[in-house]
Amino acid sequence: MNQSKSKSRGLLFAAVVTMVVLQPAAWARMNKQEAERFEQMVTRLEQAEGRAEGNNRRQQKMFQRLEAMSTENRSLRGEIEQLNHQIGQMKKRQRELYLDMEQRLQLLESNSSGSVAGNGKPESGRGGETSDIMVSDSSNGESAPQDEQSHYQRAFELLKSGQHQPAITGFQTFLETYPDSTVAANAQYWLGEAHYGAAQFEQAVREFEKVRTLYPNAAKVGDASLKLAYSYYELQQWDGARSVLEEINK
Repeated sequence: MNQSKSKSRGLLFAAVVTMVVLQPAAWARMNKQEAERFEQMVTRLEQAEGRAEGNNRRQQKMFQRLEAMSTENRSLRGEIEQLNHQIGQMKKRQRELYLDMEQRLQLLESNSSGSVAGNGKPESGRGGETSDIMVSDSSNGESAPQDEQSHYQRAFELLKSGQHQPAITGFQTFLETYPDSTVAANAQYWLGEAHYGAAQFEQAVREFEKVRTLYPNAAKVGDASLKLAYSYYELQQWDGARSVLEEINK
């Protein structure tokens, strides 16, 4: 900026000297007003040069910010790719676990009447990722009362048939009516599944989290944790998804 001012004033000085030496008569006729006008022209030139320098600095800062954003975006894409891979692996693992469970159930059904209250083998729910059996979760092997089982089974049948909203209502009513049921943890999990199947991922997060906090020793905790990670992923909450997946893999 100072160099620009010096240069401009140098040009002014050179012009004045030229006029005095070569055109003394013209210089003599230049009155004070004309001199001030000439000075103003030089000042405007200096201001224009200053604005140009300011624009250059702003453009440079903008370029630096764009570079930083580009670097951050590349980093985020890398994290998302890692999450995609992890979730893909977890889904594969979950499918394998359910296939193994189904084989075991078929073997039990063929060898014994068992304690399964539902009819037939478990069926898959949304995307082939859900299955259930009507068995007691209690350690003493007691089954839930008949009315309780019927209420639970009706809600579960609604979920299996893809009627997510009625299933949500059914499981909510079940948990309100039978909060101490031996299958309360399962009902809580399937309530989360119903929300997930309805693409209500924020509600699904809350319900799956309840399985982990209210029933920490239940068999459904592992499944709830996995579907919690899926729900965070659907919400594009990458940190939440990554945190739960890392917890599962410990």
